[in-house]
Amino acid sequence: MNSNPTVLLAFASWEDRFLLGVANDLDNHSCDRALVFFFSTYAVRTRESRDTVRSKCSRRGIKYEELELDPALPHENLRCLHTAITGFPSDTHFVIDISTMPREIIWHIFWICEGRTDSLRYCYHSPESYSDDWLSRDPGPPRLVHKLSGIALPQVRTALLVAVGYDIQRVSQLVRFFEPSKLLIALQSDSPFPENEGFMRRYVDELGGGDYCSTFPVNAFDDDHGFRSFQDNLEEIVSDHNVILGSLGPKLTAVSLYRIQKRWPSIGLVYAPSREFNIEYSHGIGASFQGTLLCE
Repeated sequence: MNSNPTVLLAFASWEDRFLLGVANDLDNHSCDRALVFFFSTYAVRTRESRDTVRSKCSRRGIKYEELELDPALPHENLRCLHTAITGFPSDTHFVIDISTMPREIIWHIFWICEGRTDSLRYCYHSPESYSDDWLSRDPGPPRLVHKLSGIALPQVRTALLVAVGYDIQRVSQLVRFFEPSKLLIALQSDSPFPENEGFMRRYVDELGGGDYCSTFPVNAFDDDHGFRSFQDNLEEIVSDHNVILGSLGPKLTAVSLYRIQKRWPSIGLVYAPSREFNIEYSHGIGASFQGTLLCE
């Protein structure tokens, strides 16, 4: 029987899958503690769901803690995350629910946790459906992820690879911001959502074309979350480009792109923030996925 403490790390949301997903996590993992992060800008919107998780943990005898972060202060967030996570015993097992966690926070937690434990598990709970209306809008300036920003060489062309989903505005913002000489768009090849095919076609129609842009299929829901496909499409350009990776498709691509960055540390990860998210962003809970973080 494993006596090491197990801590659930999750990020608060008003989405159904936050509550339902955390309940799933607690059912499937023997957690001693739960640490829930939340953004100050959405504190009111997530209060009810956080209180519900607190009650669930109390009934199970699980210690519940919260940590408030500010989406406008990534360096301060990293400091707070580092202090909180390294405060746990060195033999702690972490279960990271990435379902509603911003990708920048996912990558920072992966970076902090790696090397502290040989058991770093992640969980992802997809929604049953997305809103028929907008998902996010008013994208902010993209930012390279601190500690995972790669090495940019002077007078070297920039290549931008983006795993895309249903937030077309944020993808377009990334492309405009970096003005890459080479654009690679990773299109989600298989999806339970009927709108997926139409969105993927829009990327080809609106951003594709010419020698500068290429598209290729990935399946975030495969066992490797598209890692081999990303690797194959980067091998020929990584030596003569400053490569930047963005994850705006299914959240599981954040896992595979993190592994790519560890495979080639000169590559940078970029976060594309959005200033507004639809309160009806998603509904229900769909398929759940879990795995162990392995880097090449």
